[in-house]
Amino acid sequence: MEGSSENQVKNTILSWPLEGKKILWFSKFNQYLIAASPADQIIERISQGDNSASVQAFCQSDLQMDQDQAKTFEIEIKQFIKNCIEIEPKISGKKVSLNKNQRAKQKSLYEKFYQIFGIIFFVEYESEKIEDLIHPKFAHLEIQAQQKYSHHFKVMNSDLEYSLWVNDVFIGSWEAHESHFMTGKFSMEILQKIYQRPENQWMGVFHAAGITDGDNCIIFLGDSGNGKSTLSSILMAHGLDVLADDFLPVDGESQDVCLFPAAISVKKQGYDFLIPKFPELKEAKEYFSTTQDKTFRYLAPNETKAIQVPCKAFVFVKYKENSGFQFQPLRKEDAFKKLLPDSWISKEQENARRFVEWFLSMPSFEMTYSDNNLMVKEVKKMLKNEF
Repeated sequence: MEGSSENQVKNTILSWPLEGKKILWFSKFNQYLIAASPADQIIERISQGDNSASVQAFCQSDLQMDQDQAKTFEIEIKQFIKNCIEIEPKISGKKVSLNKNQRAKQKSLYEKFYQIFGIIFFVEYESEKIEDLIHPKFAHLEIQAQQKYSHHFKVMNSDLEYSLWVNDVFIGSWEAHESHFMTGKFSMEILQKIYQRPENQWMGVFHAAGITDGDNCIIFLGDSGNGKSTLSSILMAHGLDVLADDFLPVDGESQDVCLFPAAISVKKQGYDFLIPKFPELKEAKEYFSTTQDKTFRYLAPNETKAIQVPCKAFVFVKYKENSGFQFQPLRKEDAFKKLLPDSWISKEQENARRFVEWFLSMPSFEMTYSDNNLMVKEVKKMLKNEF
């Protein structure tokens, strides 16, 4: 990073105080880390282009280190930065072969039409395999074939990779094991079209469930298998609406949470409880995810029109048998570390600033439960600002 210009220095890093530490954002990598003093000071200096001599001189003069300590500390901090920051995976922009361009113009065997917020999408899937990756999430929005449509998506696959085209424009290609990047990009393209906002106007998309009473929203997060989708279905059965259960978008300007009308994936362990409330689940097709090692069925959300509502809290949820109901505040640092790994945060500097300030303004909690009635009661109270 040596030799950075003044403009590069100004745009390299942003920082915010967090419980005696700092959140640091690196614009070059669009990555965040949390650091304590004095490491945060050295990280900022290195990131802003200070050379080794300058950094070590600062360590000696301001941190009262001797020469050897200063050199060792600088090396350790550089290694820390290297370990913490990884360049975002390239999920688009790979070169396209002539053969692939030719194939993209061929008629696909699997064609679907969807109507979302009044907008008609024509989607071609090159194979049944790739149709099964995407179509079940949008099957409840399927309509009969139309002569006129607003957008044309084409998803192609070979043994080695997937590729996505939107309105005859190449969006990206992904290796076969990166199917989650491809499906995420497909959803991102749908999101931009239904809200008529380009990608740079979205603050982020979270691997989370959003629940609303029509006025406010609670964001539920947790590792895969912790029960976000089952919780979403239970809350929907009790009169609340699901904004999304794993692809939850937040608008950049307003920081409102927006509805994304994909179906809810209900895991097998939730069938017995939910089928009496949603009889359509009994006959729904069953799918198996090799990446999650989970069996599930899809449940259509109650609401499929555009909704935007403010968020009132983050809740990190876990279903645990015989746990009753446990609810407690979560430290900001812990919440931030749990939130980031599966989130897509815009690389735009203004959106990065909005994201951290939005996060810092939001209360965070941990909820472990097995008592559905207590869980529903507490969520409804939270939506009314009764924490």
